[in-house]
Amino acid sequence: MAVLPKPDKKKLFVTGAEKEAFRKLAREVNERIEITYPPAMTIEELYASQVAHGIRPEDNGASRELMRMRYGDDYKEDDEQE
Repeated sequence: MAVLPKPDKKKLFVTGAEKEAFRKLAREVNERIEITYPPAMTIEELYASQVAHGIRPEDNGASRELMRMRYGDDYKEDDEQE
């Protein structure tokens, strides 16, 4: 069995210019797929925006889906509430 060396995580971006180029590319991609957000959004504004778009915080949608991904069909939300 071959032993692979661990990747050097410190050298993902070598220079500040490379970091900025990556950030610029990420902004361009987000604009193309219409992901936009105000850069100074507070958490309260985020929650208000989610509610305005029909997301119900009490549903815990993201947490529920993460649990299903982790435990598959064995996870049932109803079992937790008993």
